Amino acid sequence: MTSALVYADAFERWGPREGPEFERMSAEIATAMREHAEVTSELERTAKESDRAVVAAWAEAHVVLLEHVVSTTADEDVQRTARRQVEEWRKVARGELAYVDESGGLVDVDAAQYAGYFGVSPAP
Repeated sequence: MTSALVYADAFERWGPREGPEFERMSAEIATAMREHAEVTSELERTAKESDRAVVAAWAEAHVVLLEHVVSTTADEDVQRTARRQVEEWRKVARGELAYVDESGGLVDVDAAQYAGYFGVSPAP
C-alpha cells in the first residue's frame, strides 16, 4: 500500500494533468487513499482494544528491528528516519500513539529478523 501512495504522490507531482492516464490514475489514487484510511482506522481500533502488554511487545519488536537498522547502516537519512520511527514506536508502547506510519521506502529492516518476530516477511 505504501508503494501505491508513493507512486500516487509522484504521479500527482509530475504526471499529466488531463487525459485517459490522468483519469485512470486519479481513480487508482482515490482507491489507494480510501484503502489506506480504512486500514489505518482498523489498526487504530485494534491497537486501542488490544491488551496493552501485547501492544507494547509489538512496539518493542519494531524498536529492536529499527535499532538494528541504525547500527548497521552508514546512510544518515536512513538512520535519521529509523531513529524517528524508534521514538514513535516507543510512544506506541506507552499508549500515546496507536501505530506508526512507517517510511517503508527508505528504511529496509532485516527480513529474517522481521519474520522471526512476526512470522512473515516485511512488505516491500
